[in-house]
Amino acid sequence: MEGPDPPIRTSRVTALISRDGGRRAVLGAARPSSGTRPSSNVMTLAVRDLEPGEAVLPTTYRSDGTTVATAAPFQETSVAAADGAELLEELWSALDPRFRVAAVVLDPERGPVPALRRSSS
Repeated sequence: MEGPDPPIRTSRVTALISRDGGRRAVLGAARPSSGTRPSSNVMTLAVRDLEPGEAVLPTTYRSDGTTVATAAPFQETSVAAADGAELLEELWSALDPRFRVAAVVLDPERGPVPALRRSSS
């Protein structure tokens, strides 16, 4: 019998959004410990009452194109987008094409079915 799988040390991001028009969201990130502990640190952040144009982005890594390091847990910023398609394009184009993997924008009132998606594959 083989032993258990090795721990997954890749950072992961998640979001839970209420269906109240996007007024509340819980963002989370699981990140590997910077020490020798094999388990992940899990951070959750409750975000409420964002106004149009405001954004909170959960982060995992930051890079200058050469060195990769753990990023701050989140960034607050502003966006110019007026709708979901514009927001997806604004987010996607802000990511370095060498490192972007995927982005999703969804309407919290309509749920995940009509989500707009982009991926590098």
